[in-house]
Amino acid sequence: MVTFQHREHVELFGFQCFDCHREESCSNCHDVQAGSRPQRTQEEVHAICNDCHGKDLCAKCHDQRERPGFTHNRTGWPLSGYHQELDCWACHPKGKRMGG
Repeated sequence: MVTFQHREHVELFGFQCFDCHREESCSNCHDVQAGSRPQRTQEEVHAICNDCHGKDLCAKCHDQRERPGFTHNRTGWPLSGYHQELDCWACHPKGKRMGG
């Protein structure tokens, strides 16, 4: 099972379609013409995600069950008061990974 939180990437993190899908068509992920294109390597399949998730473990997306979406409460840093009203990018510069 592969979990991908599309709504989360768009609504919560503010990504536009072209941020991830710069040079792609539907056939990048969906087999629209079965058997008509060559098999892709794991690197090619995951290239779209690796800019942000290159160091994540496979289980972040691939698991035996659908994984839950992001909430700040799961990070050990729940948002309260003033922080609830901030845009994510006020504390998390776009394109920068946050550590613990």
